Amino acid sequence: MSIPIAIILVYLCFCIYTDIKNKTIPYYPSLIILGIILLLCLFNKYINNNLSFNFIFSLIPGLILLSLSYLTNESIGYGDSILLSTCCITTSPFNSLIIICFSLFYSAIYSIILLIKGNCRKDTIAFVPFIFLGYLTFLLLKL
Repeated sequence: MSIPIAIILVYLCFCIYTDIKNKTIPYYPSLIILGIILLLCLFNKYINNNLSFNFIFSLIPGLILLSLSYLTNESIGYGDSILLSTCCITTSPFNSLIIICFSLFYSAIYSIILLIKGNCRKDTIAFVPFIFLGYLTFLLLKL
């Protein structure tokens, strides 16, 4: 397991706690982690003489989500978008979409369970646990 992936997994565990407890994700620490992961990826590409910037394109799905966050008055939170961008930067653009699809799939299953139980209120649900599950599923299937 690479260092950026380990950092992401540990940070996601921290964010799961804050998202469930406070319904927020720390914004500035998430940006700092994104910057650290970006620098580590650049350093890794430079050391391996593979300085293609394909991983930069992996930020596009996260940027689209950030735009949707802005347009929907944070129905999708900025923190969720930044965390997804951080997860996706370690993969290719196509794999980024796979991570997002897994995350949305897990959240849809949870929402269906809530509806079946009769909890059909318009409460918000924490999305970070589903980002974590989507990223973990991707990593496990990638091996």
